[in-house]
Amino acid sequence: MPATIVSGLASFGPLLKEFYQGPIANQLNERVWMREYFQKKSKGWSGSEMVIPVHTSRNTGVGFVGESPAALPAAGQQGYADLRVFSRNSYGRFEVSGQAMDTATKGGVGAFAGVMNEEMDRLVRDIANNENYMGVFGGNVKGLINQRQAGTATPAAVQDATVIASFSVAQVWQYQGDFSYFDGTRTGVAVVAGNTATWVKVDLIDLDTYATVNWFGPADNVMVTAFNDNRTNPTITLRYGDDSGGAQNFDLTTVLNDAAIGVRISDTRADAPLTSGPFGQNPTTWGDGVPLSPATLTGRQNIITNQPNGLFGNLCEPTHFGVDRTTATGTANILQSTIVTHGLAAGGGLPAGDRGLPSADLSLERLQYMFDVLQQDSGVDANVLVMNALMRHRYTVQLTGIMGTQSNVFVNGDSGKLQENQQNLAYGGVKFQYDRTFPICTIAMLHSDAWLLAELTTGQFADEDGNVLFRVQGQDAYEGFWKHRYNIACKRPNAQVILTGITPT
Repeated sequence: MPATIVSGLASFGPLLKEFYQGPIANQLNERVWMREYFQKKSKGWSGSEMVIPVHTSRNTGVGFVGESPAALPAAGQQGYADLRVFSRNSYGRFEVSGQAMDTATKGGVGAFAGVMNEEMDRLVRDIANNENYMGVFGGNVKGLINQRQAGTATPAAVQDATVIASFSVAQVWQYQGDFSYFDGTRTGVAVVAGNTATWVKVDLIDLDTYATVNWFGPADNVMVTAFNDNRTNPTITLRYGDDSGGAQNFDLTTVLNDAAIGVRISDTRADAPLTSGPFGQNPTTWGDGVPLSPATLTGRQNIITNQPNGLFGNLCEPTHFGVDRTTATGTANILQSTIVTHGLAAGGGLPAGDRGLPSADLSLERLQYMFDVLQQDSGVDANVLVMNALMRHRYTVQLTGIMGTQSNVFVNGDSGKLQENQQNLAYGGVKFQYDRTFPICTIAMLHSDAWLLAELTTGQFADEDGNVLFRVQGQDAYEGFWKHRYNIACKRPNAQVILTGITPT
């Protein structure tokens, strides 16, 4: 039998060296456009919080009066509010065993430096990836529902383990947003329809008024009980129940004016105020996918109250850095954004059972209308358009159909010239930017001057004592960590628009 190099046979294999062809071939998408966008808006600060004063209302003491002695208009005053921005802490940590360090050192100073740089540089990329994700979804609001459907009456529902089946029938809703609190990425436990302990309690926000959609009151429970995160039709399944035990008829046709509906991870546990309930959610145990009380959050990673406000949090939360912006509060609603669906018939006066189209093909008319709304409501124009790259083809199809050109074109706003360049797609001279974490069925129109990255400290490895590496107590190992203290604030939410509910294929 001839000698071979096949492993496991009498061979030369163990005698031969292995040759590694470097550098390491990265298999991961490292594009972090949203993070880089906010980094350009960086502003340092000091103290316990950053206070951003905003002008919210005009002086009402103006008007026309007749000839004297007619009384002058009653004196009024300008309205102001303070946005109070607190820092959030982003960390990354690495550890290297003493044996690994010695092994690398034996290869020479260059080998040791190369191993450490590889570990540290890739850690920074991992942190950037996480911060990019939070730049979109940081905070409680994780996504949007674009449909309008009338509810169906269901049996009485009582929050008790013995009658959990009396929760409403499951209803599937189109959903554009973050699935990480449903698929277990952030919580370690994925939502399973048949396991009530995994269900995630959410609040639904009417983004016409920014009020929570309640059909009985604050005791309502809206639970995400299943999900489908595929690209062509992302959905979540909701079931509804109420502590009062009243009959259910949950109806989202009550959300008017083609506004989208925000899906917000609830601040309250689903079994409160009971000590135990049908969902098995324990306030001292992590893994149920539901935010717990602040006292139990210390030291835990990726829990919502520790996250910075992302794009959805800044534009969809009922409270904006301490300022209530629901319509019921009056002048503070000037801080509301325009978050609407693509379906032109949504809110168009159709019968209640028929209102609200499912997702619709991208329309240039609808896109232009959103630009017009932004100009009308805020007096400024969008200067950046953000979407997922998987939505790009929907726009090129529109241009091809209208202009008879090849796909991969853009309209130059200055000359109207068509160019074949997929990296420069634009509308009205405003370029599209692509972020891989952004929902596929959604486009954001942003006015950049309104955004601020409030940095208490810039991102860096901890080296207060001059050393980046620290010995792990009681172990033959060394560790280091990277830190970034910041938050993201939109100073003018009414100068931002989100259009959702676009057919992705």
